[in-house]
Amino acid sequence: MQLHDQRLKFARDLVSHWSDIRGGRVLVPSERDLDFRELQRIIPTLSIMDSPGPDASIVAVMGPDRMEPDLWRPVRTTNWFDLIPPALRELAILARQKLIETPCGVYYHYVASGADDFFQEAETLVLPIRAENTRVPSTISVTNIIRKRGQPRSSHPAKVEQLELDYVDIGAGIPANRLSGH
Repeated sequence: MQLHDQRLKFARDLVSHWSDIRGGRVLVPSERDLDFRELQRIIPTLSIMDSPGPDASIVAVMGPDRMEPDLWRPVRTTNWFDLIPPALRELAILARQKLIETPCGVYYHYVASGADDFFQEAETLVLPIRAENTRVPSTISVTNIIRKRGQPRSSHPAKVEQLELDYVDIGAGIPANRLSGH
């Protein structure tokens, strides 16, 4: 998938700003160059994850439309991979590894469910971004909620039931295969 693919129109503001701060000089821009005024329209669905290890993606920023305010405190230090069922976790870890190694972006389409009839179908664009004082990029992403019913609860977090992804070429090519899991 190319960075300006029509499926990514929901992420137009992120792609535009991310591309601008790259300035044609670097493949992966720096987090310190982000101007949140330029991202104002997508802040409700914006996320930034720190990546301290190969199977860790720790929530650093989560827009208010991504979760209820009472869930923010327990989720802020959560490893996002812990919310993914074991059968799909390997797929997500592999995608993160490819995002860093290639580097490239990742487009996810997922379905999650939880207690009290919670259901959500959404798509996310994840792009690499260099964090201060680290060699491993963090990620910045924006999510488009396609369908949603109910609210997740902190006592019973939602679980990803279905996950499909495509790699997004940011200028260094993409891994050869498209991955999916159920």
